[in-house]
Amino acid sequence: MRELQPHISARELREMGGLEGLQRKARAMGRVAPDQVAPEIVPTEHEEQVAFFNWANDCLPPEVEPLLYAIPNGGHRLPAVAGKLKAEGVKPGVPDICLAWPRLGYHGLYIEMKRQKGGRLSDAQKRMISALRRAGYLVRVCKGDFEAREALQEYMFGKGDDAA
Repeated sequence: MRELQPHISARELREMGGLEGLQRKARAMGRVAPDQVAPEIVPTEHEEQVAFFNWANDCLPPEVEPLLYAIPNGGHRLPAVAGKLKAEGVKPGVPDICLAWPRLGYHGLYIEMKRQKGGRLSDAQKRMISALRRAGYLVRVCKGDFEAREALQEYMFGKGDDAA
């Protein structure tokens, strides 16, 4: 039998004071003994990306904000839908987020979002990231909302670094 996993959004987790706050709440509710550590809750990639866009849409200048968008390439699809998307030009491995704003000598910024823990690049993602970098784009692989925020802030207001 599969054990149900607790669900909490990245925003709710931050509002509770992070994992430490969640553990305090679990202890106060009697769900975890005082000497035990509450199970770690890792937001999904979807939750991380939603939190990132909620933040970014409020922070970017109005002329830049429309040029930051998600690329809904991932996820599981029915074979018929996957076939239609492939026929329309969908390519495997394209990063999750694009900022179509040239800066710091780059044509734009791509962000591949991963969970804070777990999540790794597929071979198709590695090939696409390499091709985008050769074509003059800054590409960052970010583990979670906060790394994605840092990548965007560095690109827009600091220095670009394709090594990360």
